[in-house]
Amino acid sequence: MISKVSVIVTCYNQECYLAEALNSVLVQTYQDWECIIINDGSTDASEVIAKSYITKDPRFKYIYQENQGVVAARNNAIAASTGKINYPLLYGAYGVIVLVVMQFLNGILKNMIELTFYG
Repeated sequence: MISKVSVIVTCYNQECYLAEALNSVLVQTYQDWECIIINDGSTDASEVIAKSYITKDPRFKYIYQENQGVVAARNNAIAASTGKINYPLLYGAYGVIVLVVMQFLNGILKNMIELTFYG
Protein backbone atom coordinates (compact mmCIF):
# COMPACT_ATOMS: atom_id res chain seq x y z
CA MET A 1 0.00 0.00 0.00
CA ILE A 2 1.14 3.52 -0.79
CA SER A 3 2.08 5.81 2.08
CA LYS A 4 0.23 8.74 3.47
CA VAL A 5 -1.42 11.32 1.22
CA SER A 6 -0.67 14.91 2.22
CA VAL A 7 -3.46 17.35 1.47
CA ILE A 8 -2.27 20.93 1.54
CA VAL A 9 -4.88 23.64 2.04
CA THR A 10 -3.67 27.20 1.69
CA CYS A 11 -5.91 29.95 2.94
CA TYR A 12 -5.90 33.71 2.99
CA ASN A 13 -9.15 35.27 4.22
CA GLN A 14 -11.27 32.35 3.03
CA GLU A 15 -13.46 31.76 6.05
CA CYS A 16 -16.50 31.31 3.78
CA TYR A 17 -14.99 28.27 2.04
CA LEU A 18 -12.58 26.74 4.53
CA ALA A 19 -14.98 24.49 6.47
CA GLU A 20 -16.40 23.01 3.27
CA ALA A 21 -12.89 22.27 1.96
CA LEU A 22 -11.79 20.66 5.23
CA ASN A 23 -14.99 18.61 5.46
CA SER A 24 -14.26 17.25 1.99
CA VAL A 25 -10.96 15.92 3.33
CA LEU A 26 -12.52 14.53 6.49
CA VAL A 27 -15.05 12.35 4.63
CA GLN A 28 -12.56 10.69 2.27
CA THR A 29 -12.81 6.91 1.93
CA TYR A 30 -9.01 6.67 1.96
CA GLN A 31 -7.90 7.02 5.57
CA ASP A 32 -4.10 7.32 5.47
CA TRP A 33 -3.85 11.08 5.05
CA GLU A 34 -2.76 14.23 6.74
CA CYS A 35 -4.14 17.67 6.02
CA ILE A 36 -1.85 20.62 6.44
CA ILE A 37 -3.77 23.87 6.69
CA ILE A 38 -1.50 26.83 6.09
CA ASN A 39 -2.86 30.25 6.95
CA ASP A 40 -1.05 32.89 4.92
CA GLY A 41 -1.75 35.80 7.27
CA SER A 42 -5.56 35.84 7.20
CA THR A 43 -7.34 38.60 9.08
CA ASP A 44 -10.76 36.90 9.08
CA ALA A 45 -11.95 33.83 11.04
CA SER A 46 -9.88 31.35 9.00
CA GLU A 47 -7.67 30.60 12.01
CA VAL A 48 -10.63 29.83 14.28
CA ILE A 49 -12.11 27.46 11.69
CA ALA A 50 -8.77 25.73 11.04
CA LYS A 51 -8.07 25.25 14.74
CA SER A 52 -11.50 23.70 15.23
CA TYR A 53 -10.49 20.94 12.80
CA ILE A 54 -7.23 20.13 14.54
CA THR A 55 -9.29 19.35 17.65
CA LYS A 56 -11.69 17.14 15.60
CA ASP A 57 -9.03 14.94 14.04
CA PRO A 58 -5.28 14.70 14.76
CA ARG A 59 -4.55 14.24 11.04
CA PHE A 60 -5.19 17.98 10.59
CA LYS A 61 -2.13 20.18 11.16
CA TYR A 62 -2.19 23.97 11.32
CA ILE A 63 0.55 26.42 10.35
CA TYR A 64 0.32 30.20 10.54
CA GLN A 65 2.68 32.46 8.62
CA GLU A 66 2.77 36.16 7.91
CA ASN A 67 1.46 36.87 4.42
CA GLN A 68 4.05 35.67 1.91
CA GLY A 69 1.84 34.55 -0.97
CA VAL A 70 0.50 31.21 -2.11
CA VAL A 71 3.79 29.85 -3.47
CA ALA A 72 5.60 30.36 -0.17
CA ALA A 73 2.60 28.95 1.70
CA ARG A 74 2.60 25.79 -0.41
CA ASN A 75 6.36 25.36 -0.12
CA ASN A 76 6.20 25.72 3.68
CA ALA A 77 3.36 23.21 3.88
CA ILE A 78 5.23 20.71 1.70
CA ALA A 79 8.27 21.10 3.95
CA ALA A 80 6.07 20.29 6.97
CA SER A 81 4.46 17.22 5.39
CA THR A 82 5.31 13.80 6.79
CA GLY A 83 5.46 10.24 5.57
CA LYS A 84 7.87 8.21 3.52
CA ILE A 85 6.05 9.05 0.29
CA ASN A 86 3.80 12.12 0.08
CA TYR A 87 1.43 13.27 -2.62
CA PRO A 88 0.48 16.85 -1.83
CA LEU A 89 -2.86 17.72 -3.34
CA LEU A 90 -2.54 21.45 -3.76
CA TYR A 91 -5.71 23.49 -3.80
CA GLY A 92 -6.93 26.56 -1.99
CA ALA A 93 -9.62 26.65 0.65
CA TYR A 94 -12.17 27.41 -2.07
CA GLY A 95 -11.84 23.87 -3.45
CA VAL A 96 -13.31 20.58 -2.37
CA ILE A 97 -12.07 17.06 -2.92
CA VAL A 98 -14.49 14.57 -4.46
CA LEU A 99 -15.23 11.81 -1.95
CA VAL A 100 -13.02 9.08 -3.40
CA VAL A 101 -10.27 11.08 -5.12
CA MET A 102 -7.54 10.10 -2.66
CA GLN A 103 -8.38 6.39 -3.02
CA PHE A 104 -8.37 6.78 -6.80
CA LEU A 105 -5.06 8.68 -6.92
CA ASN A 106 -3.45 6.25 -4.54
CA GLY A 107 -4.46 3.33 -6.78
CA ILE A 108 -3.03 5.04 -9.85
CA LEU A 109 0.23 5.89 -8.10
CA LYS A 110 0.55 2.36 -6.72
CA ASN A 111 0.17 0.92 -10.23
CA MET A 112 2.72 3.39 -11.60
CA ILE A 113 5.22 2.34 -8.95
CA GLU A 114 4.59 -1.35 -9.69
CA LEU A 115 5.10 -0.70 -13.39
CA THR A 116 8.34 1.07 -12.60
CA PHE A 117 9.56 -1.91 -10.59
CA TYR A 118 8.44 -4.58 -13.04
CA GLY A 119 8.45 -2.74 -16.38
